Amino acid sequence: YHHIEDKNKIEFLNTIQRHLTNDGVAIICDNFLPDYKNDTERDISVNLYYDELEKYYKSGNATERATELLKEVRNQDLQNIEEHKVSFMIFEEHLAKTSLKIDNDIIVWQPNMFKKDNAGSHVLVLAPRQ
Repeated sequence: YHHIEDKNKIEFLNTIQRHLTNDGVAIICDNFLPDYKNDTERDISVNLYYDELEKYYKSGNATERATELLKEVRNQDLQNIEEHKVSFMIFEEHLAKTSLKIDNDIIVWQPNMFKKDNAGSHVLVLAPRQ
């Protein structure tokens, strides 16, 4: 989802829904930014997200190479090149415009400071609304 340009996200979700049977599910692993209201706030959220992720990586949770690559990915996200993360709230707004619902939300990584916005890394099980 975060590799899909914002203008195409809802169509992407609709395409997933069209390919599911009534009892089918789609599993998505995605990363969500802290909430923001405009492009300037988004840049702040991107930097906050990657600052926390870098701390996590440097505390022994990733290789040195992965930590180095994080700088490149941050820059891509800030420039909206290949990385198009949004907040969980925006994801829910997109989902509300489709026939999908979150059946299960498994949080993989979420610093305490991100809990109020449900930001971080998630595995989401999406299912058709019945």
